[in-house]
Amino acid sequence: MVMLIIIMKISVVIPVHNESAEVEGCLESLKNQLRPADEIIVVDNNCTDDTITKARRYNIHIVNQKKQGIWPSRTAGNNAATGDIIAFADCDSRMPEEWLQKIEQTFLSDSTIIAVTGPGKFYDSNYLGNALAYYSYMVPYFLLVGSALGTRPLFASNAAMRASAWKNVRNEVHNDSDAVHDDIDLTYHLLCQGKIYYDKNNPVLISTRPFKHPLLLIKRYSKALHTLRLHWPKQSPRKIYEQKLRQR
Repeated sequence: MVMLIIIMKISVVIPVHNESAEVEGCLESLKNQLRPADEIIVVDNNCTDDTITKARRYNIHIVNQKKQGIWPSRTAGNNAATGDIIAFADCDSRMPEEWLQKIEQTFLSDSTIIAVTGPGKFYDSNYLGNALAYYSYMVPYFLLVGSALGTRPLFASNAAMRASAWKNVRNEVHNDSDAVHDDIDLTYHLLCQGKIYYDKNNPVLISTRPFKHPLLLIKRYSKALHTLRLHWPKQSPRKIYEQKLRQR
C-alpha cells in the first residue's frame, strides 16, 4: 500500500520599520513553534535603528523595500516567499507555539480554503486595558468590516494564504499606496478566489501600542474607510451579498 504524504512549505512574512524593541520577541515566538516555519522573511522598510542587526541573529531572509508603507512592504515579502503558504505577522505579534501547526492543519483539511485568519489578544496592559482594547478595536473590526465584505476580513497580524491565491491577485491589489488598508484590500481581492476561514481558536498576542499613540489609531480607521470607498460601488455590500446568493 502506497501512502501519500503531503508536504507543505510555509513562509512567514514580517514587515519592519524601526522595530528594535519588538523584533526579538516576535522572532523568538517563531523560533519556538511546534511546527517550524520553513522560511522567515523580514522586510526592511528603511530601518534606521538596529532592528535588522537583531533580526540577523535568527535564521531569516532579509528583503529590502524602499517604498515606505506596510502594504508595499508586505507585497515585497509575499513576492519573495517560496512557500506554498504565506503567513503574515507583525513585529509586535507573539505567536503561540501551535500557531503554524494549526494554520497548516486548516489548509490540509479543506482545499477550498485559500486564506485563514484569527483574532489578536492584547497582552501588554493590565486586564482592564487589554479587555477594553479588544472590545473597542478587535471585535468592531471583524463585525463591522465583516458586514461590508460578507466575510470576516483578514487580520494581518494573524493570517495566512495560499501562495497560488496571492499570485492570482498580486497585480490587482492597491499596494502602491500607504493610504490603503492592506488587510481589507487583500480580502476584497481574495473573495472570488475561494473560502476565507476564520479560526477563533488560533489567536496571537498583540500589543496595545495603537492606543498609546492616538494618531496611529486614527490613521488605521482612515485607511479602512478609504479602502472601503475604493472598492465601492463595484464591491458594495449589496453586490457582494447578491453574488453570494447566486453562488448557492
